[in-house]
Formats: sequence, structure tokens, C-alpha cells
Amino acid sequence: MTVAFGASLLGACQTQPPPDPAPKLAAVDAPTPDASWREVGAENLVILKTMSGDVVIELAPEAAPEHVAQFREAVRANLYNGEYFYRVIDGHVAQAGLEFEHLLEDWAELPLEAERAVDPDGFVPLGNEDLFASQVGHRDGFAVGRENGQEWLLHCPGALGMARNAPPHSGSTEFFIPIGQRRYL
Repeated sequence: MTVAFGASLLGACQTQPPPDPAPKLAAVDAPTPDASWREVGAENLVILKTMSGDVVIELAPEAAPEHVAQFREAVRANLYNGEYFYRVIDGHVAQAGLEFEHLLEDWAELPLEAERAVDPDGFVPLGNEDLFASQVGHRDGFAVGRENGQEWLLHCPGALGMARNAPPHSGSTEFFIPIGQRRYL
């Protein structure tokens, strides 16, 4: 598996059309972009290249700044190049990274960053509670849960999370992607 940062280079791939000597028709205003779309900064975009195709990942530094910083550093250090998803459980998760402790010695174990104080601005509720949170919704395109003044990202299928051992402060460089409904992770 190879992980590489991606950036939109569409403009660089286009060539200029030859000049058209024919008169132009009146310009038509381009449609206004849908307000539900937003740009993703290149520093928060990772393209995971697998033998089955590319996976585009958006990082959420506001939710987990230390984990995002270490993941970026691992990507830039080519830590994941040539690695595999060593744990894939159908309907559960796909897990990758350096699975052997001696390979992780140079990487810090990070504190759990799962919960943060609730910011009332920018939260879009779904309108109903679920089994894991009294309020669920979205913030900046990410699924979040809220309860007791705390907010956290939800581990919905396709999300990316840092894998850890039983202690809550044991996340390092391993990551997982839920394949099924694994919100309790």
C-alpha cells in the first residue's frame, strides 16, 4: 500500500484551446456552486493508493490535531509504502500500519482526542438521537455525535480512525477504516 498526498492539479493538466477567430456568443453566467460543497485544503487530503484503486481521505485536524499531525508525518516519511491491510474483517474494519511493536518505537503514542468541547456554530443536526449519542449530525462534512457538552467524530463506514490497544493513550501510526456499522469504536 502506498499513501501519498494529493492536490487538485486539474488546471495543470489542461491545455489551452487554439484561438477561435469566429465571433463569440454572449457569455452565460456559470451556475452558483451548491452551498453544500466546500473545498478541501491540500494539507488535509491524502490519497491512499492500493492494488484495488485509490482511496481519497480528508483529514480533520480540528477534531484530532495530534493524530492528524502524526499521520501526515508518517505519510511524508513513506511509512506506509509497501505495507498492507494486515487485518481485514468483513463487516467490521480494515486495519493497516506497522503492526509490530519494535517498528513503532520511533513514533509517539498519542492521547485520545475523541471528545472536544461543543461549538454551537457549524453543527447541522440530523434531528434524532441514536444508541451512542443523544444528538448526531454533521460538522464541516464529518459525521459527529454530541452529548453532555462533548462532541466527537463518528466511526461510520468509510471513516478513518487511529487504531490503538486497550489503553486510551496508545494510538500511534496504525489506522483503520470501518467497513460496517462500528460506531462503538
